[in-house]
Amino acid sequence: MENKGLSKSSIVRLSLIAFVVGSIVFVAAVLPAEYGMDPLGTGRVMGFSKLHDQVKEIELSFENIKIEDLGSDKKAPSQAYLPVANKQLDIREDASIEIVVSAKKGIEYKIIALKGAKLKYEWHSKDGSFLFFDFHGEVKLEQGYSEFYESYTVANSNSMAGTFTAPFEGIHGWYFKNNSNKDITVLLQLKGEYIKK
Repeated sequence: MENKGLSKSSIVRLSLIAFVVGSIVFVAAVLPAEYGMDPLGTGRVMGFSKLHDQVKEIELSFENIKIEDLGSDKKAPSQAYLPVANKQLDIREDASIEIVVSAKKGIEYKIIALKGAKLKYEWHSKDGSFLFFDFHGEVKLEQGYSEFYESYTVANSNSMAGTFTAPFEGIHGWYFKNNSNKDITVLLQLKGEYIKK
């Protein structure tokens, strides 16, 4: 038995059908999902437009952090230069601190430590979302805290871990800013010579 295969007219007809079906899929699904263009309205009806909206949410842009934005322009008060404390606060550990950073808002989490205090820290966003953060400290005065502050780390990230030695007695902590349209939960773990503010 001889296999003749497809005739030229059948190949042309099937190619045209494949082209038409591919074009319909491209316009009805790919354009709304990948590019946010929905000329037929099918992306909205079938939910493909939501895929593009989710990608837009992930692709947040952050401004570059400049050296001029770090720390305070004010002069450090004399209390910043006091000697290291002879006795530090007791070592403590907080294994699971949850900080909810509301959409388009910022929040601070602070601890109090003496000069020379040692601290290990680790934090990450629960869902992997990126945030702007400023890990910084403010010098303790006889009454309250100074307007001077020192930035230790300023970045955009979804996690960070490290060790820290307090350069002065005062408040030390993190300012988290959420630039997204949804709340982000940060999980923080601390171990060292400090008390909660």
